[in-house]
Amino acid sequence: MPLQLVTDDLVLDESGRLWSGLHVLPGKFILESNGLVTGDIVDWFARLLYPLFSEATLCLFAEAAASRPGAEGVYSTFGASLFDGRNVGFPVGNLTFSHMITGDPSQGRMQIARALVEGIAFSVRANLEQLVAVSGREIPLVRVSGGMSRSRLFTRIISDVTERSVLVPATGESTSVGAALLAGVGAGLFPDPASAAEMVTAAFEKHRPGEEAPKYGNLYAGWRQAFDKRGETDKIIGDLLTASLFEPRPTAGRAADPSFVPEICITASMDAAAVDEFEKIGSVMYADWRETKKLYDGGADLAQILSGKHIFVTEMDVVDFETIRDARDLRAIVTCRGNAVNVDLHAATAYGIPVINTPGRNADAVADLAVGFMVMLARNMPGSLDFLKHGKIMQGDMAKMGEAYLGYQGEELWRKTVGLVGMGSVGARVAERLAGFGAEVIFFDPVVSAEAGALQGGRKVSFETLLVESDFISLHAPAIEATREMMNRDAFEKMKKGVFFINTARASLVDEAALLDALNSGTVAGAALDVFPIEPPGSDDPIVSHPNVIATPHLGGNTREIAAHQGTIAVSQIRELLAGERPDYILNPEVLDGFSWMSPRPQPDETKQRELDANERPSMTS
Repeated sequence: MPLQLVTDDLVLDESGRLWSGLHVLPGKFILESNGLVTGDIVDWFARLLYPLFSEATLCLFAEAAASRPGAEGVYSTFGASLFDGRNVGFPVGNLTFSHMITGDPSQGRMQIARALVEGIAFSVRANLEQLVAVSGREIPLVRVSGGMSRSRLFTRIISDVTERSVLVPATGESTSVGAALLAGVGAGLFPDPASAAEMVTAAFEKHRPGEEAPKYGNLYAGWRQAFDKRGETDKIIGDLLTASLFEPRPTAGRAADPSFVPEICITASMDAAAVDEFEKIGSVMYADWRETKKLYDGGADLAQILSGKHIFVTEMDVVDFETIRDARDLRAIVTCRGNAVNVDLHAATAYGIPVINTPGRNADAVADLAVGFMVMLARNMPGSLDFLKHGKIMQGDMAKMGEAYLGYQGEELWRKTVGLVGMGSVGARVAERLAGFGAEVIFFDPVVSAEAGALQGGRKVSFETLLVESDFISLHAPAIEATREMMNRDAFEKMKKGVFFINTARASLVDEAALLDALNSGTVAGAALDVFPIEPPGSDDPIVSHPNVIATPHLGGNTREIAAHQGTIAVSQIRELLAGERPDYILNPEVLDGFSWMSPRPQPDETKQRELDANERPSMTS
């Protein structure tokens, strides 16, 4: 946030702290005390405090406005800088408060937002005083422009803190408007820059110091005293932060030569943005399987397609031993799924080929469906959806309305206990969504710690506790031997009577006969299922046709946005591999020792090849 004083003569700061220069207008000069990256810091803090809001910076100003001057004892120097052109260091900020004074912790975010805005205003005054001291001139009026000028709270606080009148132009832009004005002069729209500026900035709002100005005067005096004493500490911290920027990221394997242009084959669904990013990396052959209706079952056919290709990005194709052996140029495989059952990982490892997956690509989609199922079950949707369509209702039949009102009264998720079996990518996103409903989330997951689960909004419990306490039970566990039919007859007997049951994970987690008995007995009031032992199930399946069951044909991860999610992950992973870094989602990191994009691949001996050929083939589905 640069503060510029416009003068008729050149003013030089003998100490060298301030910058001097020519103004764009002939015969004018500027003296500048630059507050550095204030706007960036406000935006960063806003995203930190309001991560779920698209307009995070507006949220910050809104909550800051709800607090009082002084922010209940919270003080900030983030975004505050007293300019010194001789030593422009790493921006460092401090947030100071005492929990003994600040009060209700639920209001803490509001106070931090206010303190941040006030600290920046105090910084404006400090730099303004520096301009006055060097120039020897009074500055009775401050013009504020740029992004933060859109906040009337900020501009009013500037007026109160600086004890000066503040003018705010109607437009919040500054640099872009200046460029447009000069372009307008060049195009002949304005006779000169001064006329252009006067026309564009004619509309403005004026603030004068208000009743809070005396209080801010006292607050500034204390803030400035503390600010002036922080220099040595901030320099030490700044040096540490600067050093951390140059710490090398752990690498693995060799980075690709800058002249190397990989040949990339993509059969996975990608959005246009992801394809464009891949085209920046190399030469792309894109054939989305959804459009071509073509799936490869490994073998020689796929090996021929991959001839001359260095990178294969797939979603459904089977990449077996024969394909890996015969596609001699292949150096990396990305499989766009969470469980890489379609790739022979043992064969890829033997040939030194990194295999990368895309975990969480469909987590948002499945989580949306799971929570949607909860709402539908809680609101009696299985029956009420058919009431008007198939109930032979006469228009205006109030008796039928009464029947519906009494028969389909539902429940809210508010204060309900939702038990999540599994707190991986999907479970965590379900917990995140349930926070907005006011539900209590408990979870069972042997792999996820209580601390990690708490970070997602859940409380870790035993499996038995989850069964006993939950009003809703939603499955998000992997299909492994330990989870096979974990929802058996014993599990259903321990559940609350009237529990709602959701499965968007795997059918193998559930004993279907036990679930049907639980539905018939009323232990399970309703179930929503997206997965079945044989897919699709028949319409006459007793669970599918049950009146209290919502059944969908494995649609959990089937959204248009999946292509964007998996494309973003795939691009980032390949970029890391090309840079010689270890990709986050590599499944066989041991191949990175000695990995090369251009040198010959490792070649297993004949005995190893026979062993690999005898292994169970990968498959399209688990």
